[in-house]
Amino acid sequence: MDAGLGKISALTAPHDEPHGPLALLRAPSLRSALDVLTARSFDCVVVDLDLPGAASADAWQELRRAAAGAALLALADHHGHEDHPGAQLADDVVVRSELATPDAHRTVLRTVRQVRLAGELQRAEESARLLSAIVDATPDAVFSKSVDGVITSWNRGAQQLYGYTPEEIVGEHVSILHPPGVEEYAPIMSVLLRGESVRALETVRLTKDGRMVDVSLTVCPVYGGTGELSGASVVARNISDRRELETELVRAFMHDGLTGLPNRAFLVDRLSRLLAQSATTGSPVAVFFLDLDDFKRINEAQGHFAGDRVLGEVATRLGGVVRPVDTVARLGGDEFVLVCPDTDMEAAARFAQRIIEELSRPVRLEGRAVHISASVGIAVSPPLEADAEGLLRHADAAMYEAKARGRSRSQIFDVSFAERSRDQLRLAGDLREALAHDLLDVHYQPVIGLAGSGLVGFEALARWEHPTRGQVPPGVFVPLAEHSGFISELDQWVLRRACRDTRTGRAAGLLPRDARVSVNLSARSLGDPDLVRIVHDILLAEELPPQALILEITETALMQDIEQARLSLEGLRTLGAGVALDDFGTGYSSLSFLRELPVTQVKIDRSFIAHIAGNGEDLLITQSIVDLARGLGLETVAEGVETQEQLALLNRLGCTSAQGHLWSPAVPLDRLAAPDRRTPAGVEVAPLALRGRHADRGGRRWVRGRRRHLADTAPHRASEATVHDPVAASVRAGLDAGEAWLVIAVAEHRAALRTGLGPSHAPAVARGDYVELDAAEVLDAISPDGVPDTERFERLVGDVVRRLHARGPVRIYSELSGLLLRGREVPAALAMEDLWSGLEQTIDLTVWCGYDPDDPAAREHASLCTRHEHVAWPGAPLRDSTAS
Repeated sequence: MDAGLGKISALTAPHDEPHGPLALLRAPSLRSALDVLTARSFDCVVVDLDLPGAASADAWQELRRAAAGAALLALADHHGHEDHPGAQLADDVVVRSELATPDAHRTVLRTVRQVRLAGELQRAEESARLLSAIVDATPDAVFSKSVDGVITSWNRGAQQLYGYTPEEIVGEHVSILHPPGVEEYAPIMSVLLRGESVRALETVRLTKDGRMVDVSLTVCPVYGGTGELSGASVVARNISDRRELETELVRAFMHDGLTGLPNRAFLVDRLSRLLAQSATTGSPVAVFFLDLDDFKRINEAQGHFAGDRVLGEVATRLGGVVRPVDTVARLGGDEFVLVCPDTDMEAAARFAQRIIEELSRPVRLEGRAVHISASVGIAVSPPLEADAEGLLRHADAAMYEAKARGRSRSQIFDVSFAERSRDQLRLAGDLREALAHDLLDVHYQPVIGLAGSGLVGFEALARWEHPTRGQVPPGVFVPLAEHSGFISELDQWVLRRACRDTRTGRAAGLLPRDARVSVNLSARSLGDPDLVRIVHDILLAEELPPQALILEITETALMQDIEQARLSLEGLRTLGAGVALDDFGTGYSSLSFLRELPVTQVKIDRSFIAHIAGNGEDLLITQSIVDLARGLGLETVAEGVETQEQLALLNRLGCTSAQGHLWSPAVPLDRLAAPDRRTPAGVEVAPLALRGRHADRGGRRWVRGRRRHLADTAPHRASEATVHDPVAASVRAGLDAGEAWLVIAVAEHRAALRTGLGPSHAPAVARGDYVELDAAEVLDAISPDGVPDTERFERLVGDVVRRLHARGPVRIYSELSGLLLRGREVPAALAMEDLWSGLEQTIDLTVWCGYDPDDPAAREHASLCTRHEHVAWPGAPLRDSTAS
């Protein structure tokens, strides 16, 4: 019966009545039948048991394989062939005589249908087994439930997720998995009854051991044979890891990684909510913007790890003074913000003072006390009307006002601060506009070779003529560009313009062919990984050789990202451009940078040049810079030269070149000519002399020495040279041991020490290991109102100490307290002791104070200022002094 003839449909019609003849094909042997079966498919195969080879079980197995899907019938003459392999392997046995009856075809068709149904059933069972294996192997929990919510199946993933075995859970109601208070069964069933599915429902389920687990559920309806809802299939996926990751990401996004405090994003959201509530209730919200004073000195003196520990301690202390409803956040760096609801201006002022007092307690680092302080700006709404960002800006402006008024204090925001802030924003907008439309200008200050070579270069300096405000000083618009974030664009504009002007000036004969142009780079530009490519592209576009360009960078800019700065500078040197270290000696690095970084030129800051002819300390510092630079093969450029006297000294020191108003201020390119070199010949240099209110105290006898070096020195009077022998020996020993020394004394004592040091003095000065300051002039500089000022002390003395500290342990001899006590200025002397103590908390140094043993005030000091070593000028320690 050939299925390919399309006659089976007639045989399977109602009542099994065929509508046409059956298609038959006869094969004379088993072998020929097997050949046909491999080429065609049939519905039924009838095999005569009497055929040759039909008694072989193998032959029937081969027939079964070849006629897969067809009904296989054995044809016999009579019944009773149960032991024949064909009767055992065939689907049915048909007696030959039965085929002659009218219903024979019905018998055959029934057999065919039964074989088909059996095959379909077998395939369905195999599919079911495969599906069951797949469901059991999936990591997701898969189970089914009846329409009444009774669990009817349970896979291995469900057991792993919920903890129940199939024996424990099948037959239980699905609500056993619902945590208390979670009513989801009814809503889910209502969705299923509508013929819809519940997909990716994120919820919580209860495990066997009582844990809560986050899951994503997909619930689909299951229908019975008549189309009615009979139950549901449930797929549950464990999303606990994802939820934890999401929570961690949200926390990372909303919190500071160092302190764990909320960050700006969290703060703005919280403050916005509080302000919205305040608009309804009228309850005031106070914002405190806090910035640590001089925090950078902790990082510089003790490293960033110590600085991070201080920030962590500040966060802890702030968390300890706020209420549960308050918010403490860290914005970055050393800036913190506190938001306090229900806090008016009077309460805010009291709370700010409490914050300042809390932070004034020393922080212990490695057994040492580090003193910190903070300036706090306050903004309260109402009465201020602002959104979250606006209120933060107001508090920030108030904080800067607090710093400007003396630090370690608080300041409530005033509308005048906002006006200044708005004015800065307007000016920044105008500057952006001027930069975009090429409305700035560049002036050039000549650099003169001091060896008779005339004009050797010129420094490019940006200038801005505002349409309504007139000339805006660079000291105003350059920091404004930095604060507003477009200083790099300004740097590139000046660089491009300077390169173009230099090429034009050379071509027109205005400039020597070998003159070089110097352009300043900001810290932002120096930290840009694309800096070398940018400079290369500008030089290429403006057709200027790299050797004609010097890029100036400051020590402070170097310190912001020293590794990236090193990469940038090395790339610039490879390009062929020169690199100048600008304002040298005023930043926070050390002379070691001259060896470690690929610089070609050192620019000595004008603050040293200004008093070089009358201040021995500035002269010595300048000399050490020139000597060290010469030894390293570097050029030196003195900035701010204004007098012939300064020029003569610079020539005598061997400085390479100089710039300043002695020759020309910065002028437009067309006014830049090669200025006449001012010769120093015949110029008299005034001797160094004491100036100021304490100049008359030069005759007093204060000397210093280290107690451990001078303890065995007997007190005696002798000539100045004799007196200083043991002191000088102490200094020499310290210098040989790698110590750095700062001497703050009156002129005759410094001179006596230099004599006592002998040949050791000059090399120590050249190395930068020995620095002298005039005690009277220091007092004039740091005490304009009669009391030592912290900020002035930090700028003058603190910066010198930090530069020395970069070279090694620092030892200090100071006559500042002694001079004050001699003048009966006891409160000022005590304040000076506080300043030294504060410096000792942040830098590894030792301070010795020298006094005149013949002065009763020195004896008085033993009971007043007892925190440092006391050394008498002849070398004898005061018997009544105590030293910490």
